[in-house]
Amino acid sequence: MRIKTSTFVYSITNLFGVILFYGLVMGINGSLRVEERNPDFGDGLNFLTRAMPVFLLAVLGAVAWGIKAGRDISRRRDYQATLALAGVATAWVTMYVVLRFQA
Repeated sequence: MRIKTSTFVYSITNLFGVILFYGLVMGINGSLRVEERNPDFGDGLNFLTRAMPVFLLAVLGAVAWGIKAGRDISRRRDYQATLALAGVATAWVTMYVVLRFQA
């Protein structure tokens, strides 16, 4: 079975978002460790302005992807987009667990 272009684009874009979000959060966390200090208001603001937009774009893309997957299921009985969405969601959950144990 050949992967559809839209599923491929959604998958690659979302996986790039996972990697970018992980790098941004680890960069913020790394600066805290280097300076040997506890997080303060500036670090929260740093997170909100750098990492959170990446996460929000990924969530927006996942919602659009979920709508497309639902339409594919109802119209054509095609589960490819749903399986890819589940795989990307697993990548986000795995990244969250890794960040919880590293931070």
